[in-house]
Amino acid sequence: MSVIKDYHAAVRFLLLVLVAFTVSFVPYVNLPFLWLETFFHEMSHGLIAILTGGNLDQITLYKTGEGQCHYTGGYQALVTFSGYLGAVLWGMFIYLGALSSIRTAHQFGVGLSIFVGLSGVLWARDFNTWIILIAIILMLLISLMLVQRKPVQLFVQFIGIFVLVNGIKSLLELLAIPNKGDHVELAHLTSYSKNIWLIIWLFCASLALIYLWRRSAKLN
Repeated sequence: MSVIKDYHAAVRFLLLVLVAFTVSFVPYVNLPFLWLETFFHEMSHGLIAILTGGNLDQITLYKTGEGQCHYTGGYQALVTFSGYLGAVLWGMFIYLGALSSIRTAHQFGVGLSIFVGLSGVLWARDFNTWIILIAIILMLLISLMLVQRKPVQLFVQFIGIFVLVNGIKSLLELLAIPNKGDHVELAHLTSYSKNIWLIIWLFCASLALIYLWRRSAKLN
């Protein structure tokens, strides 16, 4: 029985990964999720800037799914490195929280809404960013209000997986932009090649997916 249970849990996890990857290519449908992943990417930059003695001045989100973090001070190399790694860690954190129970998944959804809202109040400075953050909050709250029980858990798990998977997709897209991106900035800040940073991020993301897959099988 445990083998069958583990098999079903592993397949469900892989299906979530496949659906998240597919949704990332669907125009309009993917936008709220892309905005959320970008939000976590930029907030990771900002939070590390604060933790290393700097200031987070502003986060800016664009309708295209891109974003910017405006900060001063802090340990610049670590702040730059934290964006893609942060998306991986946020995705893991959200998925694991939703994995434990339906109630915890609902609490995570509400908690995410509050976190996004507070971040907007503190660090959003332009109209477009506010609109995007409001859209993210509405997506989370409406989904949590309309969907009950097990689907809530799957929805929040999907959010975590999407954040992680789209972080990987964004890394692969950097290969087509050789002269722009966090990896290029890190190459200027350190003595290491830009490709080394891509490899490190992809390695961390791969480990995260493997860990979540194994964890899913154990808890389901």
